[in-house]
Amino acid sequence: MKIFLIENNEWKLFDIEKDSSELKSRNIIIGYSAKIGNYAEIGNYAEIGDYAKIGDYAKITKTPAHFSREYIFIHMGILPNSNGDYTVYKAIKMNGQSFFDCNFIYKSGMTWRDNLLKKDQAIECGEGCHFTTYNNAVCFGEGQHIPYIIIEAKVNIDDILAVHQKMRVKAFTITRIMNLNF
Repeated sequence: MKIFLIENNEWKLFDIEKDSSELKSRNIIIGYSAKIGNYAEIGNYAEIGDYAKIGDYAKITKTPAHFSREYIFIHMGILPNSNGDYTVYKAIKMNGQSFFDCNFIYKSGMTWRDNLLKKDQAIECGEGCHFTTYNNAVCFGEGQHIPYIIIEAKVNIDDILAVHQKMRVKAFTITRIMNLNF
């Protein structure tokens, strides 16, 4: 695939396969199967996810800053309370173990923090703990095909490391454990 980029105030044609390092150096991310119509304008630092489609004559005028309330709302559909705390969820094994790290045990009332972890929106599934919306947590738990429980946690906006359909965090406090085996 070929794409025009500005270089020295002039448009230059690049081959994405050959020049993908050029896109990385410019922090340009284009997801799989993304389509952008004729005359579409995309502002600086805008990101368009996989399978996104923007119609002809569309204009994107403002992209919220990473980790802002607006950015988190767009990606996850949740808002914080007045203290900047989000209520988020996670499916775990019945014994409190994480599905991805059997050495990590979640317990009622638990508070966890790792201040060595750094914010990096480019790392979706990296170090830290991951939380999502209630519906996404239940869907994930059901997909494991073993009994699970849902934990509810409080995460402050300042402790968020990355936001996608889930958030990767450096700190949380468990506020409730829910057993959904009706």
